[in-house]
Amino acid sequence: MTSEDEDLKGESDFPQTRWSMVQKAANPNGPGSFEALSELCEEYWYPLYAFVRSQGAPPEDAADEVQGFFVALLQKDLLESADRNKGKLRSFLIHALKKYRSNEYRSKQTQKRGGGIPHVSIDQEWAEGRFEAEADHGLTPEQMLDRSWARLLLDNVISELMQEFSNQGKISEFRLLSTFLVRKPDDGAYLEVAAKLGISDGNVKVRIHRMRAKYRDLLEHKLRQTLDPEEENALENEKAYLLSTLR
Repeated sequence: MTSEDEDLKGESDFPQTRWSMVQKAANPNGPGSFEALSELCEEYWYPLYAFVRSQGAPPEDAADEVQGFFVALLQKDLLESADRNKGKLRSFLIHALKKYRSNEYRSKQTQKRGGGIPHVSIDQEWAEGRFEAEADHGLTPEQMLDRSWARLLLDNVISELMQEFSNQGKISEFRLLSTFLVRKPDDGAYLEVAAKLGISDGNVKVRIHRMRAKYRDLLEHKLRQTLDPEEENALENEKAYLLSTLR
């Protein structure tokens, strides 16, 4: 573990950065390499699937291409070229996927899976349902990927936040307060929630403020994991851009 990862873990007990995970996955003989690559595959397959689907590939072909791409990441040593100082993790993955599609998938050859290669569990029904809900023919494939990436990111942040409340036995409170994360309350909404929780409306406002701060911290941490730390204003620019894709 690098000193940077130790600092992050010590300060917030967050998992290692995604770029550190890429570096670990790039060394197939190193400890935890298989687990790191497996986690990367599971976490990022859907935005890549949406990109391939938006380029016209049928569902089964898109799933197979994404599976083959992750196999190629390790077999072709593509991860060795990954450098967090060259930009965003999302940019690296999409560039590598485009290269894979142009150089490898034309042959339509079946990749052999196994021998230390992770198999990505792709839920075809879930993926297609989400893709159809998100699909917008006015978007380019790259824009579709960015929108899918942003929505998946926000879903993951909400899931982590919900898990924290659940671990504290406050899942009912989370369900009541989380509706105020991204919208202004209607008249009397605070009083209604206060009555359900048995607290004052002022206390409700304090708890919502804290939840929003935690939500923002989780979101910004996840974004930092995929960005060049030396790029000026990288965090704010990435946050503004991804949120703009959801409008």
